[in-house]
Amino acid sequence: MTNEYPKYWDKELETTPPEEIEELQEKKLRNQMEYVYNNSKFYHEKFNEWGVDPGDIQTIEDLSKIPFTDKPMERNTFEGGENPLGENQTASVEDIVRIHSSSGTTGPPVYFGLTEGDIKTWSNCIARCFWTAGVRPSDVVMYGMGLSMFVGGIPVLDALREIGCATVPAGAGMGSSRFLNIAKDLNANVFGLTPSFARYLIESAEDMGLDPREDLNFEKYFAGAEPGMGEEHIRREIKEGWGLESARETLGIGEMVTVLAAECEQEYGMHFMVPDLIIAELIDPDTGEVIEWEDEAEGELVYTAIDRRATPLVRFRSHDYAKVWRDDCECGRTTHKVRVIGRTDDMIIYKGVNVFPTAVREMVGQFKPKVTGYIQVVLDEPGPKVEGTPTLEVEVSDDMKESELEDLRKKIGKVLQSELLFTPEIEFVSQGSIERSKYKADLVRVED
Repeated sequence: MTNEYPKYWDKELETTPPEEIEELQEKKLRNQMEYVYNNSKFYHEKFNEWGVDPGDIQTIEDLSKIPFTDKPMERNTFEGGENPLGENQTASVEDIVRIHSSSGTTGPPVYFGLTEGDIKTWSNCIARCFWTAGVRPSDVVMYGMGLSMFVGGIPVLDALREIGCATVPAGAGMGSSRFLNIAKDLNANVFGLTPSFARYLIESAEDMGLDPREDLNFEKYFAGAEPGMGEEHIRREIKEGWGLESARETLGIGEMVTVLAAECEQEYGMHFMVPDLIIAELIDPDTGEVIEWEDEAEGELVYTAIDRRATPLVRFRSHDYAKVWRDDCECGRTTHKVRVIGRTDDMIIYKGVNVFPTAVREMVGQFKPKVTGYIQVVLDEPGPKVEGTPTLEVEVSDDMKESELEDLRKKIGKVLQSELLFTPEIEFVSQGSIERSKYKADLVRVED
């Protein structure tokens, strides 16, 4: 017998008209600005330096009066000071019950504090996102993201427990064969991984003599931690490769909350699911000007916490470049939608044009099955501005004939030029040449 569950985690919030959501956000915003000014040494000094009085921030539009906070500024708050979490620690050590950190892959790690209230808020909001992505209490979930210090670890386990499903905390360090064997033993029907790892595991299963569609019980998949699922060829590869009913994308950022957006059953853009926790703005990444949130608008996502007790940030630049929608969704949710195109800090500038490696991968993916969908942009100097002509390595399928490659090169080049104004040197490499990733795909390589 199939269990019947509610469609929404929080129907009232998820179906509330946008104007009423904005009223709630602005009420919380006013309280948060007072709290931040009075409890954060960092923002108290910055507001004074910027000539901003917290009482000046009454509406979402008023946020534009406040300069942005970026990652270097966030890191600087940890230098000196008496508090373990630096000058932006807004709750006492007695009230902080958990500390997470960033990965530290682009510099020294930063740390995020959570009070008991923050943890409860996070658990509810993350559960809301996973419910939207299709997770239910009757599911057995194989969770394969990092568990140590990472905000995608314990907070996710808390949220899945809130939903009531049986969670297998596999983590990111487990070998592919063990992951697959455990999933098979436990008859797991849901799994959560990066798109790169989900693709990698299809090949791993086949190498083990398993048919992912027949020998495993996976029905549903949720993706996170990197862009990719918005690219139709990757979604199709994962859904067809595993024989899935659903494959949905989620989005999060450690500074704000593990998951803040998720796709519904339409699988077309992620609903911004936490308007009661965060205000999201869209800006021009070059000028910093606010872009109106309307259908098909593009820009960088900027976040302000409006219900956070420990280490809250104001107008934090995410460096996620996204396309947004405000149209009505058939699922009934009224929250706006986002799809991340790429990272502004991964972007390269070639001949005055901004090029996102993820967009290049999406264009090349249109030529499957002649290509595998794996690419790398090879530079002779670090970006973002590139002087020399980049090389684009494109992995071709084993069954491609040498005589067919030149025609394929011309077709790929034409699409890249017409759609992205990108004209790299295209170099074909054999299937399996580009390293598969168990976590995030490395789409750019610099060679001296």
